[in-house]
Amino acid sequence: MKYIYDFSKDNEPAFRVAAPASYTFKTLSCYGDLTPDICEPDKINPATGPLFIEGAHPGDTLKVTIKSIDLAPSGVVKVSGFMKHQIEGLHWHQLAIENNSVVLAGRRLPLKKMIGVIGVAPSDDPVPTITPGKHGANMDAKIIGEGSIVYLPVQVEGALLAMGDVHALMGDGETGGTGIEIGAKIEVLVEVIKGQMSQWPMVETEDFISVITSAPTLDEASEMAVKEMASYLAKTLELPLPEATMLLGLAGDLKVCQIVNPLKTARFEFPKKYL
Repeated sequence: MKYIYDFSKDNEPAFRVAAPASYTFKTLSCYGDLTPDICEPDKINPATGPLFIEGAHPGDTLKVTIKSIDLAPSGVVKVSGFMKHQIEGLHWHQLAIENNSVVLAGRRLPLKKMIGVIGVAPSDDPVPTITPGKHGANMDAKIIGEGSIVYLPVQVEGALLAMGDVHALMGDGETGGTGIEIGAKIEVLVEVIKGQMSQWPMVETEDFISVITSAPTLDEASEMAVKEMASYLAKTLELPLPEATMLLGLAGDLKVCQIVNPLKTARFEFPKKYL
């Protein structure tokens, strides 16, 4: 497997497929082969890839269905983020995956597997894998799990899809600084949709469609998520923008993905039953 630390149009493809196609990504944890106490800062969040998808052109949408996520036997959780300034020293635990759960502080917590980093190459300058954006990358959205469909706006020929930073469990916001960071095997189905659904990544689950946006502040990310969803609803449902805005205000939910990356990430969820 090949690992990258930047999403870039200049990355050489690790493999090529003709869409539609299934492919399995074998990913490392966000610490690579190391542990939190010895991890190198410039080697955070290795992403497996990139995968060149034949038939994917700028202006298209890459549809990525997450078919399965098979986890390594154990993962790591560490204190960082907002709380790292309140707690002295380095604190982390290696947690075993047993019976589809982990035990921390005497509590058994059921797993909720998700992909922290998933994205395509941007059309301009390279972006570190730790930074989210319109190309996807480190969105840390807990809704990107088994059965979810991720829609990414294609910016370069072949899309150059890569992913990593899997979590066995993580709450919205990633407020402790990390999830349970773990290696995994991710099986996906990649397809190409002609035309762009959105300027930003979108995620479809069984119950809702979501748009994910990132910005320097959570306020900015939230505002962009609302505007992008309003635009999507107006176009998809053929509604005037005022009515689309009223609809999302009554039936939709604005949520936080993460507050610990270089850019903050929000998402807006709208129930599919109203589409």
